[in-house]
Amino acid sequence: MHRGGIADKVGNRFEARWLTHQLLGLLDGTVQEVTVETLGDEQQGFEFSLTRAAGSEWHQCKRQTASGIWSIAALDAAGVLRAFRTKAATEGARCLFVSSDPSPPLKLLLDKLPVTHSLEAFETSLSERETQHWCLLKERLGCDGTEAFRFLNGTEFRTLSESDLTENLRARIAYWFKGDPDSIAARFRTWLEEERNFNRPLVYDDVIGFVRGAGIETKQYELDRALPGRIRDATTSYLGSYPPLGAGLYRIERAAVRDVLGGLQGGARVVLLSGAAGIGKSAILSDVIEQLRAQGTLHLAFRVDQAGSIATLDELGVQTLGTADNPVVSNSLPPTGARCS
Repeated sequence: MHRGGIADKVGNRFEARWLTHQLLGLLDGTVQEVTVETLGDEQQGFEFSLTRAAGSEWHQCKRQTASGIWSIAALDAAGVLRAFRTKAATEGARCLFVSSDPSPPLKLLLDKLPVTHSLEAFETSLSERETQHWCLLKERLGCDGTEAFRFLNGTEFRTLSESDLTENLRARIAYWFKGDPDSIAARFRTWLEEERNFNRPLVYDDVIGFVRGAGIETKQYELDRALPGRIRDATTSYLGSYPPLGAGLYRIERAAVRDVLGGLQGGARVVLLSGAAGIGKSAILSDVIEQLRAQGTLHLAFRVDQAGSIATLDELGVQTLGTADNPVVSNSLPPTGARCS
């Protein structure tokens, strides 16, 4: 365990959960790398930094303050303003402060930014009370209005209760992994506290290596590059369960094919194709599948009458795709670049 690191802090459950929540962004590509508690004067005051396509973010987490409110003076005393001012001056960098306690003065000032695009417009929009907060902020930052305005535009002060953070993390873990989310979160935290994970960028391959080494079972999807192939194989098996249409020599154009495709592409949750036996329902579905393939749209077709004894959607997933999850969920989370139907 790294002494002085995130694992050493009072309230560290909050910080560790927020870090893990952000770390999982490496899996879907919203985050490119995460560096935990980079030490030294330049990075002092931040738990971790991360890189997105839009630039760098510097995160500081404090579960709560004794008074229940983060005043400007309290933020200054905690070293937040000093650390944020340095980073906010860097082109493309943003600073994020996360706590279960709010900062009403900063919220009042930050809420003005969307409708004020210049320092002059910003200061004109302030009420007497907001002006007092603004003057105190400039005083505590030790800078003029121009630099303080840049500071506000480069920072975010987010209020998130510990219970909400816990539920958000559970949901994100459940999205990616099988098993108890709290146990998986604890294993992530133990891994993050290892000395070798400090002061270096953690990337997608680091997370995947940990997950596989720890034996954490994924729900696959984006992490399973073989899933689209299994979906295509299942659909091919469905097509093979019927005799060749038109003796394999000719096809008949059917208007119903356009109707079914229109419903699917229009976002309909259910498209019902009905008709008497022998009317050509299987031929219509075969043509729909051919069109979906031509469009590069990932899709799954199977025969309910050949699925065997199925009691749950997870069992149906095992039967059709070899994945113990609802096939609709599996088909909606393919590797990046595939469309779904």
